[in-house]
Amino acid sequence: MRNLNYKGEEQSKIVAIILHVYLIIMEWNQQKGIEIEEDIFQKSLITNLYRHIVFLKNPAFLDEKEVRWVYTEDQKMFDDGTLAPKHFRVDHNILIPYVTTIDIINIFKLKGLPVSNSKSRLLPLREVIVGPQENADLVECSVREFLEGKGYHSVTVKKSNVPFRPTRPY
Repeated sequence: MRNLNYKGEEQSKIVAIILHVYLIIMEWNQQKGIEIEEDIFQKSLITNLYRHIVFLKNPAFLDEKEVRWVYTEDQKMFDDGTLAPKHFRVDHNILIPYVTTIDIINIFKLKGLPVSNSKSRLLPLREVIVGPQENADLVECSVREFLEGKGYHSVTVKKSNVPFRPTRPY
């Protein structure tokens, strides 16, 4: 788990440093006459950028103080082909693949990788704010019931103060 970086200047520097390193490597290889497969080089650059970019967030969301645990199906880690099983959900007629935390934990245990020793798997949630939407009262109640069913009995659930403005068909 890692805290997110909300500082715009730092975010720009992180990306600039990564790109700079890859440009230096590319230039050095050209000067030495070393040919690197462009596909491998691009994949390496994208992987390195991804490892950092997933922890950057717009400064406007600083008050969220978000923490992320990012799972990537890195083939280096799963050379034996053991990947977390994919589940699917439907959103606007599109199948969205996802993996569950428990599946990831099980793979880590299977591989003998470290897993948190915490007896409680509950996140330190204190508050959930239901965004502006139609039926906000019903959503607030359903979120509260869902959280309580998952063991989050002391989490405050409330509606956003932002007014809901329904979209109108044209």
